[in-house]
Amino acid sequence: MSGITLKYWGGRGLMEVPRIMMAIAGKFPGEGYTDFRASGTSDMGDALNCNLGRLPVLECQSGTIGQSAAINFYVASECGLMGSSSFEAAQIISITEHLKELSTAYRGLVSLGLGTKRG
Repeated sequence: MSGITLKYWGGRGLMEVPRIMMAIAGKFPGEGYTDFRASGTSDMGDALNCNLGRLPVLECQSGTIGQSAAINFYVASECGLMGSSSFEAAQIISITEHLKELSTAYRGLVSLGLGTKRG
């Protein structure tokens, strides 16, 4: 799992899932992976080509991966956190999709970063 770089905008909560999975696996920024919080695109190089010019991306020896769900799957698989069978992996994906739906519903009611109710 060495050689992984997480590149993302430095916003609250972004890339927390892969960072927590890395910590569970005993990998920390600077020791097991590189944590890169971008403030602009000038130093991104070709990293954004795989994700339609957007962040987040994960870079590794095999290439670059875009989209949070794909990044989460890759990190979980590399850290041994995707279960011991296809069924367990599907259950894990089911839980993450439920959480994503809850987050989307919550963000529809509460402004991001402000903690105030919309509408």
